[in-house]
Amino acid sequence: MAIEVSSARLIPVLRRIVAVKKFAKLHPTLIPFMLYLAVSGIALFYVARLLNSFGFSALKHIGISDFLTVIMTNFLFLPAFTFVVFSLLTIIRQDKKLVQVKFLGVDKLNYIVNQPLYNFPLSTTIITTLILSTYAADYAAKSAVRDVKALQRGNTDIYLSYPIDWFGEQVMAIPSVVIVLSTSRYTFIYHPETKKAVAIPDANLGSITTLSASGGGK
Repeated sequence: MAIEVSSARLIPVLRRIVAVKKFAKLHPTLIPFMLYLAVSGIALFYVARLLNSFGFSALKHIGISDFLTVIMTNFLFLPAFTFVVFSLLTIIRQDKKLVQVKFLGVDKLNYIVNQPLYNFPLSTTIITTLILSTYAADYAAKSAVRDVKALQRGNTDIYLSYPIDWFGEQVMAIPSVVIVLSTSRYTFIYHPETKKAVAIPDANLGSITTLSASGGGK
């Protein structure tokens, strides 16, 4: 009986998913592109929160070209995108396999676990997923800020193409810094000793030397 009730409640959700799959067959590149835009939007929120924590304006330092490459800023975003696409393409097949399992009442357990989802429209589920993902991106940004600011010493030397003002002096190099983030136009660095963060335009970025544990470059 539990299986019959589960299937009855699942029908509206499955119809919506089938409609999405039919639409995807007519427009095979649009669905992954929309998912990519959604993940990019969440990644942009992550970058904006990260930059704001160091005193940078996201509107000033993030360009339109960053929208399509920003998911590369955190290694978690790309696997998340891949997982979402895979789940969308196989969700009906997964459900059929789970319902066929009748060992130790796993089919009833599957119904109980998924019962709240059956009562939600597909749009509500998508919106809820986006909201939870945004909270996760905010938490990841705060964690990254804490990790950077907790460092006592940087691991990178930055060499510039032309001098910048550094505490009243014109310098061509900033030693022992941490690279917080890189966008299409800027590289953001943090200096643990002075607790100062600087946005360096890519046009002024000469070279980057990563320090080894012993202090030498590589």
